[in-house]
Formats: sequence, C-alpha cells, structure tokens
Amino acid sequence: MKYYHGILAVWALVALGCGGGDDIPSEPNGSNDPPEDCAFVFDFESGLDGWEASGWSRASDDVYVGSYSVTTGPYTTMERHCSEDLYSYPNRELTLTSGIDLSRCSSATLTFWHKLRVQTVSGIVGPFCQWETGLRQGCSVEISLNGGPWTTLQGFGWIRPEVIGSWTKVTLPLDAYIGPGSTDVRLRFRMTRGYAQWPNCFWRVDRVGIEGN
Repeated sequence: MKYYHGILAVWALVALGCGGGDDIPSEPNGSNDPPEDCAFVFDFESGLDGWEASGWSRASDDVYVGSYSVTTGPYTTMERHCSEDLYSYPNRELTLTSGIDLSRCSSATLTFWHKLRVQTVSGIVGPFCQWETGLRQGCSVEISLNGGPWTTLQGFGWIRPEVIGSWTKVTLPLDAYIGPGSTDVRLRFRMTRGYAQWPNCFWRVDRVGIEGN
C-alpha cells in the first residue's frame, strides 16, 4: 500500500510496501511482503500538495483517521429570491494533479470516507418572479483517463436534500480505468455552484484510496 501524505511527486517509485485495513493504516509490512503496485492512500496529513484545491481546505476539527481531513468552505452570500432567503454556494473542486498509473492493475476500486450536507433548490421562472435557473447544488466524484473528459462515478444530493452525518465509506469500482494504456488516471471531488435554504452545506472527505492488484 502506498501512502501519500499530500505529496504526489513520487509516482514513478516502486510500492512502499505498507498495508492496512479499511479503518486505520497499519505499520509497514515485512520486507518479504510483495509490493502492491495498484494500492494508494491519500490522507492529507502533510498538506494538499499534488491536489489543486479551489474552495477546499484541510481541517482538524473533524477527521475519520489521523489529524486532518479536507472540507469545502461555507456559503459566500445570502440572496433574496421570490420571497425566499437562499444561500449562494460557489463551485468547489479538489482535483488530483498527478495521474495515477493503473496500467498494470487487474482490478482497482476507489474508496473514501465522507460526511456531507447538501440541498438542491432549482430556479423559478414565472410572470412575477424570476431567478437564475439551472444552478442545482450537488456533489460529484469524477474521474478522467489520460487527459480525457471528466466522468461522474457517483453523485450526492442532486435529486433531493442529502445529509450524511457520520463518517461513511464509499466504494466505487474502477474496472473501466485499468489495464494497458491507463497510465494517467485522475480524480476530482466537486461540489457545484447552487442555491440552498441551508446556510451550512458542506462536503468533508478523508482517506481517499485505491485498492487493487
């Protein structure tokens, strides 16, 4: 298992030979253990190096494991629309800037732990009241292969309000992104611009990992 405490400049190195369960990383394995070329963990303990963070930051007040998680910022403004007070949230993206090489993997699964509070409020258009439509707040886990377009692996809160109040593990298969040619696999966590009646919508993520062989 490769552990990246926020530093991704060592993709070309061989596996570090660390392993652990789903809950808390274990101590390094013995020297006779085989390398796990398709296993990675990003725990954000040493910063956000290797990630481009727009509207995301590290936080120590609520974590799954270790001392830090990453979280989105709060709303920016309150606006009055059609007799309603709505909170305006900007786009917030956390993007892996160095691609993961999954070309030698026979299987791979993306895992992460998260909490969220997100509410979708669609626009209103009428003869006496109008405000911007098409801005539906939601959370998406996205993937890009070799510089190609971003594809959504999983969405949260797009259809109805969604609250995940305790640390919850998400497991997403990456079978379509492994094997020969899959040398630059990138991930993105995106909480999109939108409106909500709730003033404290957020998305908090910890221990992003790829499990595979």
